[in-house]
Amino acid sequence: MSGESAVPDDAAAPRVRVERRGPVTLAGFDRPAKRNAADLRMLQELALAYGEFARDDAARVLVVHGIGDHFTGGLDLADLAPRLAGGALDLVPEGGIDPWQLTGPVLGKPVVVAVQGTCLTLGIELLLAADVTVAADSTRFGQVEVSRAILPFGGATLRFPRAVGWGTRCAGC
Repeated sequence: MSGESAVPDDAAAPRVRVERRGPVTLAGFDRPAKRNAADLRMLQELALAYGEFARDDAARVLVVHGIGDHFTGGLDLADLAPRLAGGALDLVPEGGIDPWQLTGPVLGKPVVVAVQGTCLTLGIELLLAADVTVAADSTRFGQVEVSRAILPFGGATLRFPRAVGWGTRCAGC
């Protein structure tokens, strides 16, 4: 799932590439030039991919992955910070499903999240909402909101310690 994107990061290119392979739906973050940092459009496209998957009776599993060397560098704060400050942040457009499963309909089919490279903030929160997580040995995780005085909007402050424990240490973390 690594490799370069066929289309550079531009206004016309999809931020989330959705592909069907038999009963498997793939949703790949496609902003490798930005380490797959999520702007509002990427977040909305991801929610729409979840909605499309939920409505497709032939789709049995959703695999969320990153295209390029990194799963996600977290939020694109240059795009999202002004929206957060103005209170205008609609992450789940009509037809979408909340990928973090905090609001709206509950997804009734399994989600696998496969990560590599950097996996920050919202990436960890996606892992916490997934049914299965697969991580490359070289993956580096970070919940960096606390260093920026931001509360994780996907609930990682409570969900992450519950999932991995308070005293968990790993080689290379």
